[in-house]
This record gives sequence, structure tokens and C-alpha cells, in this order.
Amino acid sequence: MDASTRTWTSDGAPNDTPGTWQSPTPTFLAALPRDTSDLRQRLYRDSAGSGSSRDGEAFVYVVDLLRSGMAPADLRSALYRVLATVGGV
Repeated sequence: MDASTRTWTSDGAPNDTPGTWQSPTPTFLAALPRDTSDLRQRLYRDSAGSGSSRDGEAFVYVVDLLRSGMAPADLRSALYRVLATVGGV
């Protein structure tokens, strides 16, 4: 094993963290529901207590995830369906 591989391994391989809406990993994305109701429930649960408005923070979480460019097509579609249910959007 060369020095760069040892450093990479000791620092932690990419995507070995659980991931978040702001820093998604493939594992995190795969675990998000594609059903609109279930995804909305997960979104509001994960964003609870953040920001000044419940709906505003839900919107920010979705935008953060979409901006990452990592969401697969089926998840992007579900996220847009969820956004259609968010107040003020």
C-alpha cells in the first residue's frame, strides 16, 4: 500500500459517513423514501427545529439536496412533488 492510499484509508474513505440533506452520500440518498407522503414526513422530521419557519426550512433542505447534483431522477421527481405541498412555495 502506498503512502497516498494509507492516508486516504486512515482519513476515512469517501461516503463512509451517514450523509445529510446538505452533504448527501449514496447511502443517504438510497435510504430516502420515493413516496411523496413518506418523503415529506422524513423531510419535516429531519428539518425540525432548524430555521425560523418549518416550511421555509423544509424548502431549504430540498434545495440543498437538489443543488448537490447527486439525487437520482426518481428522488428528484419525488422532491419536486413534495415541494408542491410545502406552504408558500
